[in-house]
Amino acid sequence: MPGKTIVCIHGLGASRASFSALMQTALAQKHHVVAVDLPGFGDHCAADVPDNPITNAAEILAHEVEKRGSRNVILVGHSLGGAVALLTASRVKGQIWGVASVEGNLVAEDCGMSRRLATAGSAADSEAIRTHAIHEAERSENAGVRDWARDLSKVSSDTLSKYSKQLVELSDSGELLRQFHADKYRKIYLYGDEYVSHPVLRRLDSIKVEYVAGAGHINFIGDAPQACALAVSKLL
Repeated sequence: MPGKTIVCIHGLGASRASFSALMQTALAQKHHVVAVDLPGFGDHCAADVPDNPITNAAEILAHEVEKRGSRNVILVGHSLGGAVALLTASRVKGQIWGVASVEGNLVAEDCGMSRRLATAGSAADSEAIRTHAIHEAERSENAGVRDWARDLSKVSSDTLSKYSKQLVELSDSGELLRQFHADKYRKIYLYGDEYVSHPVLRRLDSIKVEYVAGAGHINFIGDAPQACALAVSKLL
């Protein structure tokens, strides 16, 4: 079977660097693994972000997927990136090969920091949430979480708020979960130690589910890159 293109989409506040450990696995030796920075994050921190940034990001990615040939593409989305992956797949002309949701947003209970940002009363409140998250992550013993703090420090609170507001709307509506069930591509849901009792697991029904031991939410891929690579390979 010819190699696939595996497009990796990061979570809120993060960057494509959150998938760097996946690039060192056997999966990347057999397939073309690429990670992208969403508008407003990573190398695109200076980009203007519209009021519906997830939809905008999905439309941009859909065009890129079509260029690569939809049946040749697997989307791997972590947290916020899981929502982007689902919206991207729905906009591609033709059916993609598969989607791996890595604790991707599907239901209301997936919204933590995003809900706090979405309901912040002012720009100052949003900035305070961002600053607190950076401070807490900088003190982590996990190097990947500290890396997330550095990425987050480069992102504006306005960008975080815009993404968070749409992410909460999508998660609360149930549309993301309905879409994940309904779409016909191959699919898998990965969860780690912090999600072992998460209510979303009871709502996935026939969707393949894979537990990744040792993986925390923020640095999921970096905590267990080999296990993540093996789980994604089950879509092939």
